[in-house]
Amino acid sequence: MKKMKLLKLNPMKMARPLEIKPLMPIGETKEGIPEEKFGIPMGGIGLGLGPQKRVLPDAGNQPDPTPEKIREYKKNQFKIIEKTVLNSLRKHPQDVLHGSQSLKRLLPQYSRDPQDWDILSPMEKKRALALEAEIDRRAGCDIAQTQYMEIPKVSMTPDDPRDSKELYQVVTPLISGDPSIDVMDRPKGIKTQRHKGITHESLQDQYDKAKKRQMLQPTKAHKARSDQMDIERYWESKGKKIRRWKNRLYTNSPPSISSIHIRINVVCI
Repeated sequence: MKKMKLLKLNPMKMARPLEIKPLMPIGETKEGIPEEKFGIPMGGIGLGLGPQKRVLPDAGNQPDPTPEKIREYKKNQFKIIEKTVLNSLRKHPQDVLHGSQSLKRLLPQYSRDPQDWDILSPMEKKRALALEAEIDRRAGCDIAQTQYMEIPKVSMTPDDPRDSKELYQVVTPLISGDPSIDVMDRPKGIKTQRHKGITHESLQDQYDKAKKRQMLQPTKAHKARSDQMDIERYWESKGKKIRRWKNRLYTNSPPSISSIHIRINVVCI
């Protein structure tokens, strides 16, 4: 066997940058899915690696939406969803708000303008269906629906010990750009704090996750870095000393493939 030779390639000289596309799900017929368990199938379901989506049966008893009802809902969609979620969180202190919507309420100054909601609940399916029914009631029509999603291992962070995770997502498919509500199972041992009648994931835990996300989820590095800096500014305003943590890979922004020299070890036989 010949000695190992080290090559250095410069992607800047390549014809075009490397492009990586995720494997899309392969479709499956409706007959292959037990409707009594998952409801009406939606999108590609079967052998793919992406999240598996299924629409659950309607949770409310409101009439079908009319063009007038849809236009009326669009005028107040953000207020309706915000009131629905916050009222539910106040009624159920065991449910935990986390993510950008939580940081927006815990921090006096928050850089981002979040739209979607993330909730952890010990009764995630029941809570999602209740949120759907309440949105329909406030809208006066059947405008929301709940999707069941099974997220596979390949779509999760590498440090997550689970083989997959389940998510119930409340959406309004007829409204473009409407916020979604993601409800997941509340993990054991999660640290929380109360703020204005709502249970939040602790600020320390969200800070630690923001730092970890920059390493494990490069596509979310920008948002995670922004969250980290906002939390640090808040702590410093309270007189807390911060040990500055810098991600050597993504200090400012994730690198593009064209800016990286790829080192490849080639073994010639």
